[in-house]
Amino acid sequence: MKKLEVTFIKFLISAVSIGAFWWLESGMKLRNGDELLKSVIFATSLFFVLTQKYKKSVLWLALLLLGMMVVYYLLRDISSASFFGSIGFGMLIIFVLSLTPDLVKKGFVEKL
Repeated sequence: MKKLEVTFIKFLISAVSIGAFWWLESGMKLRNGDELLKSVIFATSLFFVLTQKYKKSVLWLALLLLGMMVVYYLLRDISSASFFGSIGFGMLIIFVLSLTPDLVKKGFVEKL
């Protein structure tokens, strides 16, 4: 029962973060569906990072998206490059921020 409660709390945090990511992305104004899609992708990656089992998969997916950004940029498809680059960079930031508690616990970063 404890594992189910923890999973529910992680899901709840991810669901609430959809609104936060949407606000950061577009200021809660729906111009096109890209902002909402990016928010859902970021919330899903946050859920996977909190799960700890798929943390490395989020890193590899972020690096793959950044690589796709380079390919689309070289093909001169700037809108697709921007889309994949912003998703990849956002997922990379979520991954790096998820490492912060471990670094503080191990003593590499001092507490404020």
